[in-house]
Amino acid sequence: MPNDLQKFDGMTDDDQKKYGDDKSLVEDVNRRFKILRDKKAPWNKLAKEDVAFALGNQWKPEDRATLESQGRPVLTFNKIKPMIELVTGHVLQNWNRIKVSPEGGEDKIFSEVMDKLLGHLNKLSTFEEQMELQFPGATRAGEAWIEFYLDYDDDPIFGTLKCDYLGPFGVYADGDLMKYNASDGDELFKVRKISKGKLKQKYPDLTDKLEELGVDNDEALGMGIDKVVGDKNDYGLEIGKSKAGITTSPTNQLETGDSLKLTVLERWYKKYVDRWFVYFEGVGDLKKFDTDAEAESEIQNRYTQPPPTTPDHILTPPPKVPPKYIKKKVKTPEAWVCVKTNGIVLAHGKSGFEPYYHGFPFFRFIFSWAPEAADDTLKTQGLTRSLKDPQIEKNKAKSQFLHILNTSANSGWVGDDDALTAEKKLELKNFGSTPGITVWKKPGSQLERIQPVAPDLANQVREKAADDAFKEVTGINADLLSIDASSSPSGKAIALRIRQAITILEPAFKNFQKTKRHVGEFLFRIVPMLFDSAKVKKVLGAEYLKTSDLQDAAIEAFLIMIEDGKYNVSIAEAGQSKTFRDETLETLLEMVKSGMPLPPDLLLEFMDIPNSKEVLARVQAYQQQALQAQTQQQR
Repeated sequence: MPNDLQKFDGMTDDDQKKYGDDKSLVEDVNRRFKILRDKKAPWNKLAKEDVAFALGNQWKPEDRATLESQGRPVLTFNKIKPMIELVTGHVLQNWNRIKVSPEGGEDKIFSEVMDKLLGHLNKLSTFEEQMELQFPGATRAGEAWIEFYLDYDDDPIFGTLKCDYLGPFGVYADGDLMKYNASDGDELFKVRKISKGKLKQKYPDLTDKLEELGVDNDEALGMGIDKVVGDKNDYGLEIGKSKAGITTSPTNQLETGDSLKLTVLERWYKKYVDRWFVYFEGVGDLKKFDTDAEAESEIQNRYTQPPPTTPDHILTPPPKVPPKYIKKKVKTPEAWVCVKTNGIVLAHGKSGFEPYYHGFPFFRFIFSWAPEAADDTLKTQGLTRSLKDPQIEKNKAKSQFLHILNTSANSGWVGDDDALTAEKKLELKNFGSTPGITVWKKPGSQLERIQPVAPDLANQVREKAADDAFKEVTGINADLLSIDASSSPSGKAIALRIRQAITILEPAFKNFQKTKRHVGEFLFRIVPMLFDSAKVKKVLGAEYLKTSDLQDAAIEAFLIMIEDGKYNVSIAEAGQSKTFRDETLETLLEMVKSGMPLPPDLLLEFMDIPNSKEVLARVQAYQQQALQAQTQQQR
């Protein structure tokens, strides 16, 4: 839940005209949510089955019951779970942090500072830990979400950035989006359960209203007319109904008090508002303003006084010259959120990340995405979906094979009805398959073991075909990931084997890199909101500030550059962003390989390594010492 939202104490003028009161606002939120919830319901149902299947629940209840009633084994040889862990392990072993890289040399110190700040934000929010959960979650279900929010418990001024893993369910975005980062969507919902006591702490002004709730009328998100204990409910037609027409609650729920879990629904949406943009042609400066008056004020401030050209101008200066500019009024998006539970509007206002970030602070990873698919259940899929049929066949083949072995070990006996006494029949029934058993029968009667049927070749072929189907369906060759110690392969050979083993999953890995990039861009945009120059200096440390000769004015300028969008850096997973500087470095390294001597400080200048100025200074100092020693030897 957003911790930074203003408490709801009245709507804006526009919302007042649109809704009139809380009730109509809640009804609108419920109506919009139902549309997305119903649209996503088929995918949710299938994805939940995929998750349970991947974790080991792989038999239909009716099939399990039938086999168990016949005394047959019901085996689960879960090959999907280790396969998902294999792919996840590869991602974790090759994890690269989000990195800020400069496009040009003039942005190197700026990118270093921002890179350190992003690293600090990771320590505070632990977003990398949440993303480590996000990858396997989406691999099982198809998609998974993380959310950023501000917590003001420890830092009531700036707030502390936090990140939560939300999993595949509980977030409802428009399924018709065509952009991976969902930026083309205007609406998103989040649903979760929160205790009444926690809500009372978060929204103390609404304690009395929350206290009246004795049951969660939004249970199962029926989204009917929300009631409180004692309200009439259309004679028992509402959730929490009673035949007397009074809303009541089960005793166990009433007794829970503040521990009662209430359904909390957040509607995040974009409100398009007027903004004024002014482009000053002479200096190439683009400015954004909330009002026309602010834009005109900036234009007036940029009027210039021309120099005197006649003696009269000394006493009476010529009129000021207006700047050359282009002004335009544009509708731009602004992120808003409404939070409600059981008919109570808890909060309604701008996103806490405005005006620095205009999107929603939710980021999804999609394992396999086909946005052109008409069916939502086909549009977003995990690794589990395509492996369910091979896994079912594997389990059935293994269970059938064990059944055949069991019947072979105890194939049964056939004989005359009077061959054994009742006591001996019971003994033979219980111990007939015991090795070396001795049986005494009546003289002249017939009693012999039924000849067991050997396991047929077809069943063995069936199980092997199921195993082969895993490779054919996924394209993952786990055999290539095993290394023969006797061959002593090189590092490049090992890397090549691994790449060949999971090349088919490259689209999924690319999607995860996109998610990382979108998270990095979000964090970068909100840096000015979370840091002032003093906090930046504290994060950088005195040694770095001294080595880089970084002053307060430069730090303030860096923060303004982010606010104005005037920076030339690349934000992506380390190693995935190829900038002009990277290309220059590659060219220089090729020159060194060809035998052309280049000074080490030149190479270091284009290497994006932490504390580059400090490293460069030490290299130059070492070179100076070596040169002095060489000069003394020559003397």
